[in-house]
Amino acid sequence: MKKLLLAVTGLAFFTSCEQAQGRLTDVAKDIAKEEFKNHTGIDFDSTKARIDTLSLENEVRREAKDRLIDEINAM
Repeated sequence: MKKLLLAVTGLAFFTSCEQAQGRLTDVAKDIAKEEFKNHTGIDFDSTKARIDTLSLENEVRREAKDRLIDEINAM
């Protein structure tokens, strides 16, 4: 019974530490993003979203071009 209690306590402690580490990491990321914005005037999140959108658009264009080439070659 003692081993089970120790195991449950250890698991709870580990989970708690893992959650705290996750929160601290998120806070550190937020601080870094804010400092980046203060020094450069660039909002990291909106810039990253725009870059991700452009990457997706380019990928869709490439796929459409490849399909068109395949269809033309199949004729």
